[in-house]
Amino acid sequence: MPQPPRRLTLRYAVPLLAIAVATGVRMLLDPTLGRHLLFAPFFVAALFSAWYGGFGPALVAVVVGLSEVLFFFLPHDGSFKAHGLEYPMKIGYFAAMGLTTAALFESLHVAQRRARASAEQAIAKQHELEREIAERRQAQEALRRHVRERKRMEEEIRRQAEVLRETDRRKDEFLALLAHELRNPLAPILMAVHIMKKRGMDAARLQWARDVVQRQVQQMTRLVDDLLDVSRITSGKIRLRKEVVGLAAVVSRALETSGPLFDERQQELTVALPAEAIHLEGDPARLEQMLVNLLNNAAKYTERGGRIRLAVSREAGGVVLRVKDSGIGIRADMLACVFEPFVQADRALSRAQGGLGIGLALVKRLVELHAGSISAHSDGPNQGSEFVVRLPLWSAPPGQAGAAMDEAADASRKPPAARRILVVDDNLDSADCLAMCLKLEGHEVFVASDGATALEVVPDFRPDVVLSDIGMPGMDGYELARRIKEMPGMERVLLVAVTGWGQEGDRRRSQLAGFDRHLVKPVAPEAVQKLVEDPQ
Repeated sequence: MPQPPRRLTLRYAVPLLAIAVATGVRMLLDPTLGRHLLFAPFFVAALFSAWYGGFGPALVAVVVGLSEVLFFFLPHDGSFKAHGLEYPMKIGYFAAMGLTTAALFESLHVAQRRARASAEQAIAKQHELEREIAERRQAQEALRRHVRERKRMEEEIRRQAEVLRETDRRKDEFLALLAHELRNPLAPILMAVHIMKKRGMDAARLQWARDVVQRQVQQMTRLVDDLLDVSRITSGKIRLRKEVVGLAAVVSRALETSGPLFDERQQELTVALPAEAIHLEGDPARLEQMLVNLLNNAAKYTERGGRIRLAVSREAGGVVLRVKDSGIGIRADMLACVFEPFVQADRALSRAQGGLGIGLALVKRLVELHAGSISAHSDGPNQGSEFVVRLPLWSAPPGQAGAAMDEAADASRKPPAARRILVVDDNLDSADCLAMCLKLEGHEVFVASDGATALEVVPDFRPDVVLSDIGMPGMDGYELARRIKEMPGMERVLLVAVTGWGQEGDRRRSQLAGFDRHLVKPVAPEAVQKLVEDPQ
């Protein structure tokens, strides 16, 4: 529905006013904060703009906010580059979080407008019905018919009003959760940075502060990744990389990931696996993500010192995974909707253990993508809960099952081979850090700061793997990939794009240029090492 010119003008005037206020606040606080919390006032302005006007105004707030920071608050001398990835990462996080929040608000606004329009239509029908009843008061049968219609419409109006109230309630709860989850990592990051700036700090305390920053940045990254994963799965844009995988290996990796959370909360975790090997056909990373989300969910909603049990069994031609806890349980009225996005079983502040209420929604989508099903069970509050996942077993063609398992077992016993790796990135700090991580794993690494240097090195170095940035001065990563693939003997080289561009269109473009894989910065060293050792 087109909006009146005055309303449209006001929608886009609000973000400009909000950014102006944010700029004033930041200028007042600049002598105190310096370069800390550069984007905090502008992110608040973007949230307000998204709440008031939706995606368009929020986008204006994000773009204008970025411009304000770039022109007024970031250094314009050589010290900007000396900070390495610090400012680009802050800019990237601000843009990503601002746009993600704007998109979420836009969806909420659309839902509200639709519900409101439906309610208005229902009210209009009710008024029409009342006029007809007044006009046909003498016809008793017609009167009864209109009375029945009126009652039906009133019930529909009540339902629509309830839907609208529920939408508003979920919007408010999600905003509170989002603000809480974003503030939680920022507080320890700020304190850790303050500690690192103190003079005379010993190595142990500096390492502790760096670990704090790393953990909290990973937490914020997981929040954004979960939101993006739900969006991709809902829109059908996610693709599984299926292979034959042993379930025991998936369970082992999931326990490694979730183990620190159980240790921190002093919870007792028991695991029961069948004696025989169980194999599935699925995406190992997504299966692990599914199980980690279930285990983390159990830990978050179980009291300190509580009990959690993971049991795996074969049943009726499939495999069943049960995650049971002794935690707060689930109310009967919540069992039917725990797998919906942005729904949490217990919203009390005392249970604010982290997360945006999308973990179980993501688990359900991943299970269904693997042709499985999931259900939730609970006897009520404080009675614990159980999540049951059913997945189909791998059905190997006759005569191939044993060979495939033997081959997988042999591969798991082989030590990773050292590889020749060419790292190409105009950001030398980023390139050197990546090269150092790879060298520590026994690989031979050469660093090139631009595409031309990389092309000169390739004939003599003959790399097995090329890890290249995309946006570089002169020759970009796309051109470099095309030219490497055209060189004699380089047809089988593994080309990996390591870039900050991570949209679906960016991945398609890198694939067309010749890249075999596409990694989005910041990239975990473990992920690069795994890809280098096992490109499949």
